[in-house]
Amino acid sequence: MVNELNPILLDNTYDSVELASKYIKEGIIPKKYIDDAFHIAIASVNNLDAIVSWNFKHIVKLKTRREVKAVNLLLGYKEIEIVSPQEVIYND
Repeated sequence: MVNELNPILLDNTYDSVELASKYIKEGIIPKKYIDDAFHIAIASVNNLDAIVSWNFKHIVKLKTRREVKAVNLLLGYKEIEIVSPQEVIYND
């Protein structure tokens, strides 16, 4: 069972390194913020549906969302949603 006390940890693989490098090469994420590129790439390679982040400078912005989706589709990965925590909080 997965919960906040027993999370699943995702490893950096050859594929995620290659994908992160592509994000940087295409100018989606600046090279000095390679950890942001790895964050998105690891999630993409592991077929996750979404990334939730407070990082509005390099991750949660329209340009990044569009360009990550394009690169992912070009390289055979599914589209990944990149959202802020506010977008996934449910207020009833």
